[in-house]
Amino acid sequence: MLVSKEETTENETGYDSLNYFFDKGVQLKQTVAVLSSFRLSLLKFLRQSQIIDKSEMEQGLEIYENIIFAFDEAIRMTTQKFNDQAEIAQFWMDRELDDVNASVVCINETHAVMPLVGKFSPSRMNNLLHHTLRQSSLQDVQKLIIDFSGVLNFDKELGILLFDLIHGLKMQGIEVVITGIAPYMAKTLTELSLDFSNLKLYGNLKQAL
Repeated sequence: MLVSKEETTENETGYDSLNYFFDKGVQLKQTVAVLSSFRLSLLKFLRQSQIIDKSEMEQGLEIYENIIFAFDEAIRMTTQKFNDQAEIAQFWMDRELDDVNASVVCINETHAVMPLVGKFSPSRMNNLLHHTLRQSSLQDVQKLIIDFSGVLNFDKELGILLFDLIHGLKMQGIEVVITGIAPYMAKTLTELSLDFSNLKLYGNLKQAL
């Protein structure tokens, strides 16, 4: 505790180097709360135990300062590792969702349904566009129902990509039906001033079927 801040950083002990808390599903706020509580308990213990003599006040303050710094470093490292691991996990989740949720499911010889689930980034929507055009063509789909009831986010950029998808399907001779458009999605599409007048829209998939 008496080494400098620079030495403390240089001789990092590798706190949670195995990402134990993240792998166990512990929330970041819980981990930070434990660290903060433990730091406070340690400072109280030092004050009550009289380990630091009053005559060594300057040295005691330095120890207190280094304890706070060391725990701040642990919190910083924990937060950074948590964010890094969360980004990696989100990346692979998106990859898996791309495979699962871009499925064009045939319900008879000419009609198919494609339910969308989860959050969509522009890159994921682009992947969906190409995948849907290819699958619809291969399965000789004549009418495709795209259900948006499971979509968790929607903005103007995604609205434009949706329009591109519909336009691409129509160019392939496929009739498109949209279901499950939430009010905030409808508002976004209205603000884009895109022409959906020739598109069949239903509140939910059951109505369309």
